[in-house]
This record gives sequence, C-alpha cells and structure tokens, in this order.
Amino acid sequence: MEKDVFCLTTVGFWENIDEHDMENDLSRFEDKKQWLNSLEKRILASLRDNIENYTIAQVEVRCCSKSRADRKGQKETY
Repeated sequence: MEKDVFCLTTVGFWENIDEHDMENDLSRFEDKKQWLNSLEKRILASLRDNIENYTIAQVEVRCCSKSRADRKGQKETY
C-alpha cells in the first residue's frame, strides 16, 4: 500500500534491535533518513565485542498503480 515502509536487514542488525523500537522510531520521524540514523545509533549503542556485519535498507512505497483488471473493471485471476 502507499506509504508502507519495508526494512531489509542483515542478521547483525536484526539480532541487535527490538522490533517495537523500530516501529516507535518510525512514527517519530517524518524524514526516513533520520529514522535510519536513529536505528543505526541504537545498534551502535548495543554493540557487543563480536557482532556480525549489520546492514539496513529501507524501501518506501510512494504510490501504487491499479492492476490491469481494476482498470478494465474485470476481476483478475492468477
């Protein structure tokens, strides 16, 4: 859906952050770059001696097109 945000992460990131913290931070920041920076700060604050590579990427859906069936007024089958 429009305005959805997807996070693509590696294990080094995912194992070191709480999912609820991610959601809370997302609601706090209008600018998604600030959100990513906040998440990275959380990771850096919780680093252990041996941490795997951490990576996070975000994908934001800005608009969705209608399916061909919606445009023709027909039901699409798969």
